[in-house]
Amino acid sequence: MRKENSLDSSFLFLILLLIVFVVIVVFMVFNIRVDEFTEAMKSRNTIVTALVVSDGEKPVVTEIFFYDNQTGRGALYNIPENMGTLIKSVNKMDRLDRLFDPDDPLPYIEKIGVLLGTDIDFYMHWDMASLVKSVDLLEGIRLFIPNPVWQVTEREADLLPSGSVTLDGEKVRTYLSYQLVTDTDNDLVTRKHDFTRAMLARIGQMYDKFALEPYADRFYGMLDTNLDKQAFLSYLDVFQNLDPDRLVLQKVLGKNREVDGKELLFPYYDEKLMREMTRQIVDTLANMDVYSDEDIVISVEIQNGTDIAGLASRTAQLYKSYGYKISSYKNADRDDYENTIILDRRGNPGAAKRVASLIRCDRVHQLQEEIPDDTVDVVIILGKDFDGRYVKK
Repeated sequence: MRKENSLDSSFLFLILLLIVFVVIVVFMVFNIRVDEFTEAMKSRNTIVTALVVSDGEKPVVTEIFFYDNQTGRGALYNIPENMGTLIKSVNKMDRLDRLFDPDDPLPYIEKIGVLLGTDIDFYMHWDMASLVKSVDLLEGIRLFIPNPVWQVTEREADLLPSGSVTLDGEKVRTYLSYQLVTDTDNDLVTRKHDFTRAMLARIGQMYDKFALEPYADRFYGMLDTNLDKQAFLSYLDVFQNLDPDRLVLQKVLGKNREVDGKELLFPYYDEKLMREMTRQIVDTLANMDVYSDEDIVISVEIQNGTDIAGLASRTAQLYKSYGYKISSYKNADRDDYENTIILDRRGNPGAAKRVASLIRCDRVHQLQEEIPDDTVDVVIILGKDFDGRYVKK
């Protein structure tokens, strides 16, 4: 009898030890576990996130946010929702946003990753109703509006005042939805860039509030994302330390064409250029030597040294698509240059080499003589060896 009691006590003791062990393991897992965002920051330098706002069944803002965790610098790459691309499910060219499903934005986001030639790690998606609530929870976001805007809706006439103003959620809805007859594609992209920068800046400014669990729960609950709550809260540290005014801004340049009654934007040089632009963004963010706005935005003058009409203009579009500032484009002093040359105007060989690498030009020289326009950093003289995209060897 004693033996049985001894066995029962030993068995119960072992069960108790096992329970204690399991409790300790569970506690350690939940308290030591590294969230997926922190893990991503440890495993690679550049984190890529899709920021999407939709209204109804369609996206109205699609920005790809690049963040280099070594330099702490970021970039926004605006993706036009009407971009023309091959939709494999129907085997035809159509608008990119045909792939968008507000209940499952992943196919849309994955396609953008393919176009850019990069994996998109995370996404954050707000529908318009959730965005309005999120902006109100953030106590508004600050935007600069150059001119007052009236937009007559079914409910009322909405006024957007001019100047630097703080907009509540409903005003942000108006800001993203209005379109003037004079608006160009560039105006619309600029507005989306400005909204996204202001939203990220405000999240960063409200960082301390997210330490309050009810506040964090409410904001996170308005967001559709593949980040769990712990990973999202870890991500907020990026926005806290990010300087939104120093973001590198990029957009897709292309030509509008009508296909099956729809106006589609087709990128210059097809989708290959978009992938090259992505590499350029990543390289720029990782460059520890680039800190000032003057170094980030290089001013370029392009001269056509051939008899090919329009070559300087087309090349200017190429450099614009990579974020370079085009000071001017014109004919060179003659039209029989055999070789393309890059001239460094500022004694900044690094900038000149970046300009040259875009068209694979090896001839980089320092310009000794004075030119009237002192805003020009680099001069390109196109020669006969330039085929419109690269310098032929």
